[in-house]
Amino acid sequence: MGVGIGWAQAPQTVDADSVVRFVLSCRKSDGAFGPAAQRYSGLAWTFPAVMTLQLLGHRLDDPNACLSAPQEYRAARPWQALFEQTLLDKALGSPPPFPSGPAAQPISFVFLPPNDPRNPTVFRHTPTEISYSDLESLSLALSALQAGDRRIHDPIGLINFVRSGQHPGGDFYAHIAPTAHAIRIHAALKAALPLERQCILWLRTCQTPDGGFRFSPIDPSQANRADIRYTFLALSALADLKAKPAHPQACIDWINSLQNADGGFGDQPGLPSRLASTHWAVQSLQMLTGNACQAIYAKTVVPPKPQSLPADLAVFQACLTVPLPAPDDLDRLRKSGVNLIGILGPANRQQHDRIARLNADASARSLPLECVARIEWTARKLRLPDLTVADHRWFCLIEPIVTEDGWTRMASLQTAASVSLSSNDFLSNVLSTVRQTPAFIYPENDLSPMTAYRLFDESALGPFAFQALIALDAAGRDAVRLNPDLERWLGRLPMVPNNAGHGNLDEWFNDPAQSRVLFWAKGCRLADFLAAARDDLTVCVIRRTDSPDGVVYYGRPDLVDALKLRLNQWQWWKPRPDPAQQSPGESHG
Repeated sequence: MGVGIGWAQAPQTVDADSVVRFVLSCRKSDGAFGPAAQRYSGLAWTFPAVMTLQLLGHRLDDPNACLSAPQEYRAARPWQALFEQTLLDKALGSPPPFPSGPAAQPISFVFLPPNDPRNPTVFRHTPTEISYSDLESLSLALSALQAGDRRIHDPIGLINFVRSGQHPGGDFYAHIAPTAHAIRIHAALKAALPLERQCILWLRTCQTPDGGFRFSPIDPSQANRADIRYTFLALSALADLKAKPAHPQACIDWINSLQNADGGFGDQPGLPSRLASTHWAVQSLQMLTGNACQAIYAKTVVPPKPQSLPADLAVFQACLTVPLPAPDDLDRLRKSGVNLIGILGPANRQQHDRIARLNADASARSLPLECVARIEWTARKLRLPDLTVADHRWFCLIEPIVTEDGWTRMASLQTAASVSLSSNDFLSNVLSTVRQTPAFIYPENDLSPMTAYRLFDESALGPFAFQALIALDAAGRDAVRLNPDLERWLGRLPMVPNNAGHGNLDEWFNDPAQSRVLFWAKGCRLADFLAAARDDLTVCVIRRTDSPDGVVYYGRPDLVDALKLRLNQWQWWKPRPDPAQQSPGESHG
């Protein structure tokens, strides 16, 4: 029988006031806003929070505290940070972060190659110049400058860049995101959109029978479903074209169906509330009706029943990136509490033979410890739907390969992963092949949002895609703070760390950014870990000395609560008893 949190919550009546309460519950001690389940704040959460409160007519008691919200994600999403900071400054009456007004010198745009649109080295911003790499970055930059009343140098060149991607049906690259960005660019530059009537019709056909909008009217992907982000983009684009959706009331009703018992809105029906999705929902209702407060009608919502945690499971610890240890290091690793380690190294026979010998030694000594190979696939050119190319890297945990047939499959996979592929071909030709054998695969978070939403939504819905996302990058930075879009998949995909695994084991032990995945299972083998990941029984724990708790958790709230109640049983940086006196895993039911 499972052990879980008692389900005693009664149905909740929610309305516009409930939205305000949800947003205010996300305000942190510094006056800015952050994720509901975390104690940190940031611009990426403060911006949607303030905009939502303003739309609902709620005045903050100390709005200036919001202006100094941390901007950790500026390095990864510089154009979004510029856009959000500019609009936040304007909303709160603060001067924009760049010269503004008609007297300011016209600003020039420069195109920089989009091999990695999220790489800060391709972002340039001076008082007279700003770079762009794709339609999204250009749209965000123009919207920010428009809010600051800046004049644009050579708008004709920008218009020509955008129009090269339009299809005969009026859309851009067959996706609602670049289509909305292209329309926004035309509106910002006060230029007429070619094929405007066809574009409006294409946007309207993205509306589903439920009332929300998907990213394409015909794409067969299971990720192509009604979503509040796609709905917000579609309504924004239609508003720029002074048009309405074909079925506005159905859209109003669908958006209201996203409101949860806590008062916030999720990305799709049944998904948890986020500040970003709440802002998109409220802004969408404002565009549809002109009065978001009235459009959020009162409704009764039944809180979801908490998942049950089986009582016969114990908690084990996994480190997914560890330098190759010597046999004498196995006791040291076990004493630190680790049960499953992914050993970083080349995908060759010599490395895999070493790992196999380590496992044989651990088994002979009855150590509850398994070593697996952690393969880092070489960067390959992933063709994105908007025709840009991303340098993409992904990782795979597998048991050591010791057979000729296994090495034959490995060679074919390396060949398939090294060529230029579309995102669709990547899913069907590479990831699905890897998933046919016991393996755990996860990507480096270096994808554009349009592709990330597609691949990661596919991963959350289907059996042949990624099995996790990175919550800590190789530089020891919190990836969710750097890429706030990742919050969308919390609770839908496990979060794992991408610790640096180079150097020797002493350097690895002394790394202050060390992080682990704690998982509930019956054993510590890779198969047990895969089952825990599949059943959402993992928590990524990141050591953060700047956090009030000293750690940050990414996982199910009930699992996080269970860990917090038993800190002395799993904190690997604290002294532990001799391995022989420890049970293989701690029961945290």
